[in-house]
Amino acid sequence: MGWCNQEASDAIIQASDPRLPREQRKTFYATVINQFAEDIPSLPLFLRSNATVWEHIDFNLQTFRQDRDLAASNADSVVFTDYSGNQHTITLPSGAITQPITLSYHPLVANANPLPANTQTAHAFRLSVSINGVPGDTFSFNQPITITLRYTDTNLANIFDENSLDLFYWDRASNSWKDAAETCPIAERYERLDADQNLFEVRVCHLSEFSLIGTKKSQVFLPMVMR
Repeated sequence: MGWCNQEASDAIIQASDPRLPREQRKTFYATVINQFAEDIPSLPLFLRSNATVWEHIDFNLQTFRQDRDLAASNADSVVFTDYSGNQHTITLPSGAITQPITLSYHPLVANANPLPANTQTAHAFRLSVSINGVPGDTFSFNQPITITLRYTDTNLANIFDENSLDLFYWDRASNSWKDAAETCPIAERYERLDADQNLFEVRVCHLSEFSLIGTKKSQVFLPMVMR
């Protein structure tokens, strides 16, 4: 249909390389899906003739890319909804921004970058800012903002230990995942996990791709010996 997206094209090549591990190929598939959903106003339909061959990810396009216009200087709080129906809150203190911005929340079907070893994503998303319609790729807040994430037991299906949950951001400079709290100066860092309320809260000072990550649940199969 004439869709041109270099990031998606590069990801398709990697996703179709049978020499790569399946988990790594899935991250490239996720990149294609996320880029497609952001660029193309259409919903493709597939025929799954063999469930053992095709991989399919269901998601609701109505919850993709949610924009909120925020005024300068005022304290504000906005709510975004992910594909599972969880509502996440972002709170801006007074003085966090000095000019009107549009804050955008992009729920992701999966992270586009490989996770650290033995970890699993409970929730993946990206936050971005635009000013008068122009993307603010280097935008930083003057005061830390607070991200409050909510999750369900279903989101933890592949997480071994709920207490291992932490929010990470993708650092392009080092090409690695880092603790989201580290986006702020040491004196302003704050993060809290409330396992009873299924809630994770953290302060951040700039935006990126984020992932709520925990220790991956592993299955061990023991041989049965009959005597």
